[in-house]
Amino acid sequence: MKTPFLSSRSPLRAFTLVEILIVLALIAMLLFFTVPGLKDVLRGSKLTSTADQLVYDMGIARQTALKENVPVEFRFYKYRNPDARNEERFAAYQCYRLRQDLNKPSDYTAERIPVPVFEKVRFIPQGVVLVDSNQWSPVLTDEKMNQSRERVQGLVPGEMDTEALYYSFIINPEGETNLDRSGAKQWYLSLVTENEYQKAPNPAALRPGNFITLQIDPYTANMRRYQPN
Repeated sequence: MKTPFLSSRSPLRAFTLVEILIVLALIAMLLFFTVPGLKDVLRGSKLTSTADQLVYDMGIARQTALKENVPVEFRFYKYRNPDARNEERFAAYQCYRLRQDLNKPSDYTAERIPVPVFEKVRFIPQGVVLVDSNQWSPVLTDEKMNQSRERVQGLVPGEMDTEALYYSFIINPEGETNLDRSGAKQWYLSLVTENEYQKAPNPAALRPGNFITLQIDPYTANMRRYQPN
């Protein structure tokens, strides 16, 4: 008579309810201590990526001016932003080639026609703020900047166009800008996180722990980045 086959494997042991609850409690404790730090990392990362975007796009504007031998205007748009509690903020920008009017080829005093460099308006990502104060961003506040208002397409979802104030400067075909180059004025703009911005009663009182300042060289249109350690 054959002996029936007996498995040498031990039966599988299931987790008890108490063990599952202990594991869940440990996971909850880890999340409690790590998530606040993770948020700070993500905010810092977004701040850095926004600065990278501005530096890159400024480089594109400069290359366009040099390569196409045409002035390029860099416009920063301030408008009512639904993502920022309907506050008016500088939250978008666009670059324009200033082309000569072909209907007036010999009239160099005729107003030039703006042709967009980027296919669409470029936005400052949600959660990052361009600080609108003379202390932090003379490029966005100085009276010597080119200033005007216009209706711009694509700024606010659901609106055909949106009225916006803009401050702008021009990059000439030689690479220099029309910003004051006397050395008496420093041209820069600063970025902070939304969280830091909301802590201050007004932009002038802002004392962020983390920020990035981009300085624009008026001779070359190159950007330098400054960031606290």
